Amino acid sequence: LADVRSNNLPHGDLSVREFQTHEELNKLLIAEVAAEMRSAGLSVKDEQPYIAFNSWLDLIGDPALDRFQILAPLRKVEGVGIDDINLWLQTWLRGSFMNSESYGVKKVGQFTQWDKILFRKNRDLFSGWDHAKKQKFTVHVTNGQLGVICTLDKHGSSKQIRVKLPEHPGCSVTIPAGTAMDLCELAYATTVHKAQG
Repeated sequence: LADVRSNNLPHGDLSVREFQTHEELNKLLIAEVAAEMRSAGLSVKDEQPYIAFNSWLDLIGDPALDRFQILAPLRKVEGVGIDDINLWLQTWLRGSFMNSESYGVKKVGQFTQWDKILFRKNRDLFSGWDHAKKQKFTVHVTNGQLGVICTLDKHGSSKQIRVKLPEHPGCSVTIPAGTAMDLCELAYATTVHKAQG
């Protein structure tokens, strides 16, 4: 435990931080995430952190979602559980997207454009689209799999999200809004338990 507290970890890809209040946690998260992006050679502007974040995770291309993950021990603790951390990070990183429209849609449930999401259930029902081959294919998603929402749109009167999955470069999956709300959650932060699979 002393090695963890002093950040004397063997691989250097994990940092452990302690805090006392959710205000302290919020400041710590901004500082740590901005420092990671700057160490990758990116310019982080206070009013538009999403530009550096999108570039860092290559969200526009084929996403590298494993470059960034916050782990916390608990889900529902006011201000410091992953539910609140995810909403707070979404506001910081996606604030401008939450106030603008993507194909006529601002949000689908709690999700907005370019959100990092995690699938909570195994599902084999999605029709994916291979952009290079211009053809459909069936996609199997698994509990714990990550994705990024690339667009929100309407199909008739129904809302839907289109998701990129790192396991399928150059492809996207369309998910109806109701299914997405049941199947997915924000994934800027996740519990240690969920991160183990």
